[in-house]
Amino acid sequence: MEVKSKEYEIYAGIGSTDDDVEFIDRIVLDSDIEARDYAEMCAFGLYNFNPKRDIFEIMNEENVSEEEALEIFKREAMESVVFFALEYEIDSNGRKVMVRHY
Repeated sequence: MEVKSKEYEIYAGIGSTDDDVEFIDRIVLDSDIEARDYAEMCAFGLYNFNPKRDIFEIMNEENVSEEEALEIFKREAMESVVFFALEYEIDSNGRKVMVRHY
């Protein structure tokens, strides 16, 4: 079965609303899941540049091991980012519509 690649616009940011995102990339991928995963990766990349706390701060403040601090860091990152991928499709009336993938 042949996979049809589609173009997606990737948006990501630090925050919790659509106002917190910025356009990251326009990319051709094979599936909606790939587009969502790419958007998530971009959001975490942004978070890594400016985290609430780094691993060493977490280790000191929470008195936990490096492995536990990494898990806390991941959870804080997940709670701090917003991301999605947009795809444009043609509906049955011939109009271009936006489809959002979280």
